[in-house]
Amino acid sequence: KKEFVEKVIDSSNSLFKIGVVTFGYDQVYAAKLTNNTSSVYSQYLRAPRPDNSATDIAAALTYASTLFEHPKTARIVLLSDGIETDGKAQNAIKNVAQMGIKVDTVFFSNEAKEGNTEVQLVQVTTPDQSIKAGDKFNIDLTLQSSYKGQATIHLYDNGKLLSSKTVDLLDDESELQTFGIEAQFILPGMHKLSFEMETVGGGDLLQNNSFKTYMYLEVFDQILVIESIEEESASLRDMLNDNLNVKVVNTGAPDTLPQSLDQIRLYDEVIMVNVSNGDLPAGFVDNILHPYVNEIGGGLFTVCGNEIDENPSDEEWFANAYTKNDMYGTTYQKMLPVEIVNYTPPLAVMIIIDRSGSMYSPEGNIPYEQSKLYAAQQGAEACLDALTERDYVGIMTLEDKYSEEIKLTPRTQRDKILKAIENVKGEGGGTIFSYALEYAGRALTACSEVEKRHIIIVTDGEPGDKLEQYGPWVEENKKKGITLSIVGIEMGEEAQDRMMEMIELAGGTSKNLHVVVDFDRVATEMREDLMVDEIKDVNYKTFTPKISMYNSVVAGLTQAEMPTLNGFYGVKAKEDSEVVLMGEYSPLYAQWKYGKGMVGSFMCDLNGVWSADFIGTDAATKLINNIVTTLFPVENIRSKDIEYELIEQNYTSKLNIYTEMAEGDKIEVQVTSPTADGSEETRTIAPTPEEGYTQIPITITVPGVHTLLIQKKDANGNLLSETKAYKTFSYSQEYNAFKNPEECEAFLAELAEDGRGIVVEDPMQIFENVVKFLHRVIDPRLAFIIASLVMFLLDVAVRKFKFKWPHEIIRDHKAKKELGKK
Repeated sequence: KKEFVEKVIDSSNSLFKIGVVTFGYDQVYAAKLTNNTSSVYSQYLRAPRPDNSATDIAAALTYASTLFEHPKTARIVLLSDGIETDGKAQNAIKNVAQMGIKVDTVFFSNEAKEGNTEVQLVQVTTPDQSIKAGDKFNIDLTLQSSYKGQATIHLYDNGKLLSSKTVDLLDDESELQTFGIEAQFILPGMHKLSFEMETVGGGDLLQNNSFKTYMYLEVFDQILVIESIEEESASLRDMLNDNLNVKVVNTGAPDTLPQSLDQIRLYDEVIMVNVSNGDLPAGFVDNILHPYVNEIGGGLFTVCGNEIDENPSDEEWFANAYTKNDMYGTTYQKMLPVEIVNYTPPLAVMIIIDRSGSMYSPEGNIPYEQSKLYAAQQGAEACLDALTERDYVGIMTLEDKYSEEIKLTPRTQRDKILKAIENVKGEGGGTIFSYALEYAGRALTACSEVEKRHIIIVTDGEPGDKLEQYGPWVEENKKKGITLSIVGIEMGEEAQDRMMEMIELAGGTSKNLHVVVDFDRVATEMREDLMVDEIKDVNYKTFTPKISMYNSVVAGLTQAEMPTLNGFYGVKAKEDSEVVLMGEYSPLYAQWKYGKGMVGSFMCDLNGVWSADFIGTDAATKLINNIVTTLFPVENIRSKDIEYELIEQNYTSKLNIYTEMAEGDKIEVQVTSPTADGSEETRTIAPTPEEGYTQIPITITVPGVHTLLIQKKDANGNLLSETKAYKTFSYSQEYNAFKNPEECEAFLAELAEDGRGIVVEDPMQIFENVVKFLHRVIDPRLAFIIASLVMFLLDVAVRKFKFKWPHEIIRDHKAKKELGKK
């Protein structure tokens, strides 16, 4: 840069005024504009340095534009590495260009950062769900590294070492590396966190080895329970911890429900016990419950139940809270992590086609279109019509050996599966089941995307192997939850008996053996075999919930101690939801992040009907309390008189304050910041009403957690209300070692275009097409008018103040001279 500046000065030949401004976060007028360019370079070298811990290109351009006497003949040449940490250069350069000043740019890559072995902490991500004192949880850290090695990160909580972790670094700066570090807070309240990294063999910049953040553990204990049937929530309330304050209201008395968003914000969580959309007053979900969760961050827990309060039977048992007709198209359904639909479990089916000689032989007299093999192929094609887009299909063949025609493939790839079915050819030979059943079982077990697995064998005769040979594989598949059906084409009675033995060994019944004489019925039988029953609204059966995801909901629980339930409501989990507990093949408990809040749904009652063996157990009590605390907000959601928005950049931030202001009211902001010596200092910002209470500038340059106390006071200085905000700062983006130089160069090119200038590569380019003279166009008529006005004004002045014109003075002088002669 110095060499470039020197060449520019030398190339000017003292024909132009040249000055130098150096900048970082602030600006220094290093050499004033002058034609005596011989002294400019030395002044530039001797000038004090600006604050180089940040880069504010916008402020530098604005400052430089004020130094010109004639902007239309002015030019700014910006020398930079294109890294902007503060300000909006693109906005500033457009303002400068409108003044007539052209702005050229010169890109200099940051050589100080090139070739360094560097590692830096990039981001810290704290849990986006409620954490209470005593919980163990993970905090995710993200770093970048340009060299292989190790780094140790120490986590400090309020200045005390909490934990440490050593990680292996990657030597690829383009790849972000994320890992978790375990933490646990014993007490609620503010926890100022500091992550300090120690490196070996690299990490030249120390500033980016530290990262600051905070977590504030609120105490959440206010629960609102809404029930549709009197006292239906009693068992649930008994399971909740004694330190929770629970209020119960009933949809039958709508006046007892919260009537506004401010009222519902008095509660940290709402629990809906067997409440359908139709049970709620019009507008309650859309205007109160939805913004409470989505915008405010409140928690919502829904529990289902039934329309009647008697013992269940197939004829009279109806769901109340989770029904398709009640939920379809509603905001309530939109909020839940599950969809109320007629749901069929995802299925993987392996179709095994017997292609032995008796099914079809090319040397035989029977046309292929009249063969058993052709009928089997038509049946396999018909199976595709009975499946959904979530299902998988595989095609195998068997004779003396087996062959996989196509592996388990999503039903959505229908054409590919059809092609595989069409390519099945008759091979002759015998009929051996063992090998095909073994491979099919392994393939189906490996398919993790489904909940049900099924084998269909299409054959016409007895197998060449015996039950003792293929039976163990049938039993092994049964243990894995794989069901079996057989389609027998023109199968004799003895063969039917043997096939029925295999069906019973697989745990099936006579409905799983389809004996077909009419070839046209093969397709129908195979399609009907795959018509899996939909999960009805109500499913009355005993099952043990299965833990499908380990997180805070099941903390302290094991699968072995999970109690049974005697029924569930069939739903489908939405794509982004977390299914923590499963029934047989349907979600039992699911949750998800909805806007700022959390919503969880439990697919069974908690009133003691289907949950009689569940409620009251230690495991159930632990589970329900875990669910409730997990759905709590992550911050205080009480209604505030003062709302704020903090728009953060690097050193500079903008604070927007929103509150009702009476005449004479004023706002003060007290910023309490850590200092280098470990103490704290407080400064007060008092914007005037004329300045408004938006876009209040706040500058923070010291790493740490900074407290912003926003106070509203009346005309006499009395405190009316206040709220706190927190601003964290880790390190200036000036120390981001992995800025993409190509992006920085492109950024400077954009600035040159916005500044109506050029990207300079040679110093002489700066002086091309320079405006050397300020041309002015003068209308002569204006000059005559001005002269006339001046003469007129002079004439008025002479008349008023008795002044004489020159010709009058000469005339009077001559007259006096003549009188003297006489």
